Amino acid sequence: MRVGTDCSGAEAPLWALKQISQEMHAQMGLDLQLDHVFSCDIMHASRRFIRTNCRPRALFGDLAARGAVAHCLLAERPRLVPGNLDIYVAGFPCKDFSLLNHERPGLEGPHASIFHGVVRYIQRHEPRAFVLENVDGLTMASKGEEAPIHVVMRILRGIPNYQVRGWKVNTKEFYLPQHRKRVYIVGVHTAKATLRLPLKQWEPVIGRLECKPPAGADAFLLGDDEPEVVAEATRLRDHHEERLRSQPFGSPQRGKKWMRVHRMVRAK
Repeated sequence: MRVGTDCSGAEAPLWALKQISQEMHAQMGLDLQLDHVFSCDIMHASRRFIRTNCRPRALFGDLAARGAVAHCLLAERPRLVPGNLDIYVAGFPCKDFSLLNHERPGLEGPHASIFHGVVRYIQRHEPRAFVLENVDGLTMASKGEEAPIHVVMRILRGIPNYQVRGWKVNTKEFYLPQHRKRVYIVGVHTAKATLRLPLKQWEPVIGRLECKPPAGADAFLLGDDEPEVVAEATRLRDHHEERLRSQPFGSPQRGKKWMRVHRMVRAK
């Protein structure tokens, strides 16, 4: 299975597919081989993580500036952006749609070019299937205008040969002790892939995958004496003390909230 991702982050889709592959082999005796064709992320930290842990065959930087040819950060030279994907995954930036953004400019915002870059890739390379992800603010109207999801779906459904459907889900209903609502949009190229079940009939199937978290949030936390926690606590304490020295009227609690929350959850 050839897989490529944009706005790759920590490559959650690849880790998920690897687990699915392992379970298919263990339970069904099937071998699903994954070919990680390319990743792309503008953030240096994400690219460093991908280089170290995922090792795609190509790694790109800025999707908004990418054309048919782009500079590959692994080969350190220009190369054709790969196509012929079985699955293309992109979590385009959520800042323009997030409810934490009081302006919520939507597809008129500064990050809209990334979404249009995703659309260009789908139009140019026609992957057999794509999965797009964003915050649930995508489904909510702002300033009297229609919700951005309607515009997004019209654009995606306007690409020839694709059947497209979206769902809003919450991670707390799928194994994780986390309240995180997200919108997932799936598109399938009907001339390249055969759907055994039309997308409009997927809702009951998704419902059957739901499962309450088998473990609480505390199971995912590092202990107070772990090196990473100690290092971050020390960094925040030093930063806090430096702020107090430079700003005598600064809040004495600034920078300590996460430590209180961490210890409170650990104590439950």
